[in-house]
Amino acid sequence: MSDLTIPPGITTLALLVMDESGSMERFGAAPIQAIERLLAEQRASPFAATTTVGVMTFAETLRVRIPVVGVRATSDLPGYEPDGRTKLFACLRDLIAPLRGLALPREVIVATFTDGEDNRSSGESLLELRRHAAEARADGWTFLTFGFGVNAAELARTMGFPDDPAHARTMGASAASVHRSVEYASRITSMRASHAPR
Repeated sequence: MSDLTIPPGITTLALLVMDESGSMERFGAAPIQAIERLLAEQRASPFAATTTVGVMTFAETLRVRIPVVGVRATSDLPGYEPDGRTKLFACLRDLIAPLRGLALPREVIVATFTDGEDNRSSGESLLELRRHAAEARADGWTFLTFGFGVNAAELARTMGFPDDPAHARTMGASAASVHRSVEYASRITSMRASHAPR
């Protein structure tokens, strides 16, 4: 991500970070279906020409599933195979840290979807995540946290993300909740894109 170059004219960058740890297996194909629907919605958006999207998954490592590209150039999400434990804090740090200092669009949205507490990261990685999150928030980044059967506000607060209901949503542990959370992230992306200065 440290070599990311945003083309001229792009005003919005949306980063979707979906849990792919073993416990997510209970949701079946819902995560991949929900993200593919979001990508289709964003391709059809009147702001598609000025929006870039990247899709990552995480368990014990962060995986770039769709590199940051113009939303019209996105393809279907490659295979989604839940396995391993949840190293959320370190993976988010590994996503955010390389982006700090890069020339990014005015609107940056990071949407995180998880069904569990972190059970693999070190205390040091959490402190680093909080520091990067504070700097990013000061620059106007939008952080969304969705918890499937886990308290999203508490998790967001721990990570240094906003914990109010507009940014942190606790959902039921169901496939339908996965779809609703991704739909909400899509609406926020469209709203931010519509207000981004041209």
